[in-house]
Amino acid sequence: MDAILAEIYESVLNGQMDKTISSVKTAIDIGMDPETILKTGMISAISEVGRLFEDGEYFFNLSLTTPKILMIEEPYSFFRIEKIDIILNVLINYEQYDKAKKIIYDIFDKNNSYNIYPLEKGYPLTLYQHLANIYVKQKDYQKSKEILHKLEKLYETSDEQGMVCPYQSLGILYYHTGELDKSIDYYKKFADAIPNRPSAQIEVAQKCLEYKDFECAERYAKKVLENDKNNYDAVLIINRIKYSN
Repeated sequence: MDAILAEIYESVLNGQMDKTISSVKTAIDIGMDPETILKTGMISAISEVGRLFEDGEYFFNLSLTTPKILMIEEPYSFFRIEKIDIILNVLINYEQYDKAKKIIYDIFDKNNSYNIYPLEKGYPLTLYQHLANIYVKQKDYQKSKEILHKLEKLYETSDEQGMVCPYQSLGILYYHTGELDKSIDYYKKFADAIPNRPSAQIEVAQKCLEYKDFECAERYAKKVLENDKNNYDAVLIINRIKYSN
């Protein structure tokens, strides 16, 4: 096995998410084919985890293990959608859009050789959101808009837990199209949908500050400070508002 693939294999096997992401980035930088990274580096490691689990050689305390890398729910190998997220995010960040789209379409192809679990309960929507984000980066805003508004309707009418939330992506989309009122409305909806995630509150506060909506910026920054009075980003936003008035 190639040295970099061996690194990926070992980091997945040991539940080292940061090292996995770093090694995947390195593999892409040197021009390695994404399918090889997935199948030889990552899927083979998950298969080995499954074997060890089935044979009773591997036991996981999920409170001590990175659940996005190692979450064994059945005694056979599978490749969780979270691991697809890792490689798609890397590809998109490195502007390898065609390769990312190929992986997405290959997964949806019933004849593909990927063993993805689970894809039945809303998880395909995660892949569609990746696809929409690729179209934004390629400036094909109409295709992105069509996908994201379909996801929005599904998200708002489904009672299924874990359904992907498209509001942040819609905020990004409308920012790029110059429709700033729509953009900030979706950023607010995203923050309100996940009130316990400080990063979402900070993001909308920063956008409001950028659009000079100081009341909005202050409101969301203070939400963060209610639970973390020393949050650096929130304090910075409040101070910038004071100096802007």
